[in-house]
Amino acid sequence: MQTGTIGILNTMKIPHKIFGIALLVFTLMGLSILFSTKKLYQVSEEVTALAEVFIPLSKEIAEIDLQIAQQELHVERLEKHLIVTKLNDEELHKLAGEIIPEHLQTGSESLTEKQARLEAENVELKRIIVREEEDFDVRELNVDAAIKNAEDIVEKAVDRAVTIEEVKSLLKLLPQLQSINQQHSSLHAQKTLLIRALKQNRPILFELEKLIEEEEDKLTESMTVAWEGISSFTESAAKKAVEHERQALTVNIVLAAVSGVLALLLSSLVILRILQPLRRLMDCTRKIESGDLSGEIEIKTHDEISDLTRSFNKMVHELRKTEEIKGKFGQYVDPRVVSRLISDPGLNLADGEKKVVSVFFADFANFTGIS
Repeated sequence: MQTGTIGILNTMKIPHKIFGIALLVFTLMGLSILFSTKKLYQVSEEVTALAEVFIPLSKEIAEIDLQIAQQELHVERLEKHLIVTKLNDEELHKLAGEIIPEHLQTGSESLTEKQARLEAENVELKRIIVREEEDFDVRELNVDAAIKNAEDIVEKAVDRAVTIEEVKSLLKLLPQLQSINQQHSSLHAQKTLLIRALKQNRPILFELEKLIEEEEDKLTESMTVAWEGISSFTESAAKKAVEHERQALTVNIVLAAVSGVLALLLSSLVILRILQPLRRLMDCTRKIESGDLSGEIEIKTHDEISDLTRSFNKMVHELRKTEEIKGKFGQYVDPRVVSRLISDPGLNLADGEKKVVSVFFADFANFTGIS
């Protein structure tokens, strides 16, 4: 891989190398941004699920629980008020059969005053009983509305669910809500019978009380299961949001580290590939300064340094050729001819003129000693 990378770098120009490193870093940064955006979107989805599904659903379940508890209070108050009304009626019936002269009546309250007080209490109690019955029925409607709202929330959540697991988990809530609705309707009917029996002064059957207790236990169990399911979904959504956030942070750190390391390694490699030819050029330049024209630099890249090296090699070749001309002709040919050959390397000696000349060779006696 390293050899392949070096080979690619050797074929690239220096600006392209720098641009490639910058492009690689920006690409990794872009991948980091894309991954972070995806994870943040998933976090947003989980938070949205909490805000739009599980929190409203928990609110509706809590509303159902509250309304059922309120209904139980209404039944208890109705039972108490009906018992008091029954006792007052018995007392009034008893007082109606008694005739006691006023001078024989004892206590701070006369018979007439007591009858008036009991009758007033019964009127007020009957008004309270009617209101309690109305509130009892209103609570029933509120429970039905809360269950319907909860079912609507679950159905909307199923429509916007992304994975099959989410759909399956949400669909488990619908049977639970339907079970709560059925059990509450049955319990409401049983309590209505209980209230009717109390109003008609009929003895309360043991079977009815037992049936009400059983329905209450079933409803409590169904409510517990629903609460556990919603709590599980809420906890799962919160954990997923935290996990997505952690993954985004981890990937950002890893990609940032990888980007930094790759940028450092590639920059070092590019600088090394630039400095090595430059050092060879400097070494050859020093040799030329000392008169050594035998050196020639090997070209290994295709960038600006290779162009400079190629020009340098050409210059050395020309200098070597010049020195060769000087060495061959300098001792025998007129310096003007040598200078012309050097200044005009393209001069073709074969195109010269052919002339007949006379050459006089003379030797002086004892010339060596004179020179």
